[in-house]
Amino acid sequence: MASLLLPPFNLLQENNIIIRVAAENSLGLGGYSPLSQTTVAKVEAKPTTPTTTVQVDQAATDTQNIKLTWAGLNSPANGGTSITSYNIQWDQGAGTVKFELVGEGSNYTLLTYTVTNTNEGITAG
Repeated sequence: MASLLLPPFNLLQENNIIIRVAAENSLGLGGYSPLSQTTVAKVEAKPTTPTTTVQVDQAATDTQNIKLTWAGLNSPANGGTSITSYNIQWDQGAGTVKFELVGEGSNYTLLTYTVTNTNEGITAG
């Protein structure tokens, strides 16, 4: 049986679908069942790219700590399932495309993170 998650179906989250079924044996295909009521397909997918930028909480930021906040993803942007972790990267103030992972790794679901032990006036490299 083909998966509803794979082509050629390409279902999107919250698509309305109608389903019916027929049985087949060595003698052939029987008749189809009555049509189901319109059903909303629950299709899970990877989360979309967040559309808002990370904000710095100025009131909770000082020369040694930078508190970051961001908006969480809700349905359908969350892929139709709960977010299990946020990965946070930063360039250490170097202004380059080299990013280092910060945060607590797996299962980090908070919408804030504080980068600690930063030093004013020192360029990371």
